[in-house]
Amino acid sequence: MRINSVHFKLVINDSGIGMDKDLDIVITSSLGLRLVRTLTRQINGNLSIQSNPGTTFSIVLTDEQLAA
Repeated sequence: MRINSVHFKLVINDSGIGMDKDLDIVITSSLGLRLVRTLTRQINGNLSIQSNPGTTFSIVLTDEQLAA
């Protein structure tokens, strides 16, 4: 989704039980979470994760970051 003329936001969510509140995405052994973090870093995006019932991953990036 385009936020404005420069920023895009990719949102992926599920309706599961959510993630453990003590989970540290930087040191996790989960391959899926490591992939999300690594790919977000490669496109110079900003990742945010919310977990209530369900989990929402949001990645915000700019046009310039997409072109690089």
